[in-house]
Amino acid sequence: MGTELKMYNSFEFFNGLPIISKDPNAVLDYTFDWEPFLENISDVIGSVNYELSPGLTQSRVLNTATQAHSFIGGGVLGTTEFVTCRMTSVGGRIDDRTILLKIEQT
Repeated sequence: MGTELKMYNSFEFFNGLPIISKDPNAVLDYTFDWEPFLENISDVIGSVNYELSPGLTQSRVLNTATQAHSFIGGGVLGTTEFVTCRMTSVGGRIDDRTILLKIEQT
């Protein structure tokens, strides 16, 4: 099971962005939960795009009506990398969510 970002209280933060520890050899799924945003406006995910730090790799992308999932690997030991998920809804709304991955031996 990957990391679901709706559990913000279990993460460290830097400038308001959640920081998650990641081993450079791990390939894990990260879930961006858009349900709290979308349910209040009766909308669903139309498409999702990701922007990654150059040190990260992406091997798989999936999404449901309210969640976006990405399998992320790599990272340079001792650095902090970013993953930005850009969601475009069926109704034409566009929003970004970014997490930081602290690359360390875990």
